[in-house]
Amino acid sequence: MANATRSRPMIVRLLLRRSDILRNLFRYGAWVRGEDFSSFTRIAHIDYSSYDVRPYPDRIRCPVLSLAGKGEGEIMLAQAREFHEAIPSKDKRLQIFSLERDGSDDHCQLDNISSGMQVIFDWLDARMAPRRGGR
Repeated sequence: MANATRSRPMIVRLLLRRSDILRNLFRYGAWVRGEDFSSFTRIAHIDYSSYDVRPYPDRIRCPVLSLAGKGEGEIMLAQAREFHEAIPSKDKRLQIFSLERDGSDDHCQLDNISSGMQVIFDWLDARMAPRRGGR
């Protein structure tokens, strides 16, 4: 774990340099938590442990739409798949966006928000449309 913690600032710096949108999201996240965003290294050390949902996938029984982008990297994709597979809901879908198929592969589909919104709203429509026979 010590090596992962030491390498985190370097990884975060690389990610934040890659995307203005991602950098602004991290800056916003730091602001919300009252943290300083004066350097890329500082943002890497913010404690996000209170936002960890990994211990609780067995509690999720409602319909689930999980979204990930190929451009997020293999570690993030593996985490998304692992978490999604641990959810016991019978109604769940894992959508992994790619540039070739969807025109998006970034985190939260920030490189093509309309592509992400289309998938989300289609998924919601399928679950919230009135059913025949009343409801």
